[in-house]
Amino acid sequence: MELWEAIKLGIENIFLHKLRSFLTMLGIVFGVAAVISMLSIGSGAKEEALQQIQTLGVNNIWIKSLQPTEVKEEAEKTPTGSEGQPSGTTTKPAKWGLTIKDLKHLKTIVPNIKNTIVLKEFRENIWSSRKKAELQVIGTEPDYKKIIGLKLASGRFICRIDLEENKKVCILGAEAKKLLFGPYLQPLNQPLRIGNDYFNIVGIIEETSIFKGMRNINRVVYVPFSPDLKKVASTSPTEQEKQVTEVEVEVSEICLQVSDIGLIGETDRIINNSFKKSHPRGDYEVIVPYELLEQSRRTQWIFNIVMGSIAGISLLVGGIGIMNIMLATVTERTREIGIRRALGARRRDIIKQFLVETLVLSLIGGIIGIGLGIAGAKGIPLLAGGEYKTIISFYSALASFSISLLIGIIFGLYPAYKAANISPMEALRYE
Repeated sequence: MELWEAIKLGIENIFLHKLRSFLTMLGIVFGVAAVISMLSIGSGAKEEALQQIQTLGVNNIWIKSLQPTEVKEEAEKTPTGSEGQPSGTTTKPAKWGLTIKDLKHLKTIVPNIKNTIVLKEFRENIWSSRKKAELQVIGTEPDYKKIIGLKLASGRFICRIDLEENKKVCILGAEAKKLLFGPYLQPLNQPLRIGNDYFNIVGIIEETSIFKGMRNINRVVYVPFSPDLKKVASTSPTEQEKQVTEVEVEVSEICLQVSDIGLIGETDRIINNSFKKSHPRGDYEVIVPYELLEQSRRTQWIFNIVMGSIAGISLLVGGIGIMNIMLATVTERTREIGIRRALGARRRDIIKQFLVETLVLSLIGGIIGIGLGIAGAKGIPLLAGGEYKTIISFYSALASFSISLLIGIIFGLYPAYKAANISPMEALRYE
């Protein structure tokens, strides 16, 4: 029997029992769709995580001020007075975190530093000529724009002259601009009151969906860095902690740009060894984006394997369903097999016939499954309100389709061999 004849006969037999064939294909359809959808979720999560980490720069090491444990415990234990102020507390704020002195020390002990920037962040009430909003304010340096990858929609970023002359200028994030001036007004060169100081707006950051530097840059106001920018600031998130804890943080973050990525590990060890001595309270945190990147890749690889394996179970169930139906078909068509064998059909012709039917079922099921999987992957972000990102990979579709065909062959072989091994005499007598 020629191959095309076997395919034609297989398709005819499938369409003789349309409902049964369709129900048989459902396992493959949902299996392929599940694999594509699951892997698209994994790829989307991986892409978002990698983008977040890469915005910090794989050649960078970030050191952040961290509230010491004893300060938190003291804040929790301190009772609140009748006027909303902590009773028994002094007016002098607690001091912890990083300092300019730390930065100068790092420059002397770390030989492979290419560049450094400092940040000071706090929340503050901000007034425009139209509205008021409480936003995050970040005092930083010109190189921050390049390191984080900020893009300007209009105007300029902080420059060296702003730092040297202590100019009162600021740059608004896209959402901060909308909150303070509305969506249509162009606020360049307009005054902005931040706390008790007035600043001139010189730039607007382009809107982005990525949390650059692990923060939402759309809601940030940037100003030139100064240690005295905000002497007393509350970094506690709740009102109760704001009442109890006044802190004086000179530098919120320090970023060290390492000249060679191969020296990241050595630099990390030097920083930790130095800070363990100068900051015994542990009021700092060292973040190494390169290590986070490698860890995220390993985690996402394991995640994709688990997700793919779970979805692959559906394909396995679909294969079992195909084998079950084909075994029932062999029993149902025993007399037909006997007649064909009596007319000269060889065993390999019978194997080819039943195997082709199985492959056609898997092929059609795989094609439908790919369409359903792509639709599901595109529909997940819509149903989740845009909280999840999915990325459809050509290789995931190809892999799931190939596995469906392989399952069709594996689970179709046994019924095909069983049909081929039926004795022609017994088959002709079968009722």
